[in-house]
Amino acid sequence: MKRILAFLLCVFAMSPVHAVSEPQELLDPDQAFALSVRVRDAETIEASWKIANGYYMYRDKFRFESLDPALTLKPAIIPAGKKKEDPSFGLVETYINTVTIRLPIGQRASGAQTAKLRITAQGCNEPVGVCYPPMVQELSVELPLKVA
Repeated sequence: MKRILAFLLCVFAMSPVHAVSEPQELLDPDQAFALSVRVRDAETIEASWKIANGYYMYRDKFRFESLDPALTLKPAIIPAGKKKEDPSFGLVETYINTVTIRLPIGQRASGAQTAKLRITAQGCNEPVGVCYPPMVQELSVELPLKVA
């Protein structure tokens, strides 16, 4: 009887359900939420994120501002996200895989060829349950010639 019990305990301990898994290593924010920006046309800039598997971003945490007096932005056009009940923040909208946000250009000084932008976003890792602090990136974009 003792042998059978010992055997069953060994089998139970080695089963995949009870195996100890390696803790997941968190990605750097730039890898988890890879931002790319492109000028779509003379009227619109696009900001896109490639979101790593197991990560998500919050819709209400995006912020966009022009740091250049030669350019103003209209309100961002942000697509609807997937609704999620978050234990800390309640009902939120999130994105997985990718999200692209359009930034309509408001006023633009004549002759302006570049513009400096500040983009803020925030996301989390789902399996570990860790949220990153807001990520703030400043970058310059080349503007196409404006046709009068």
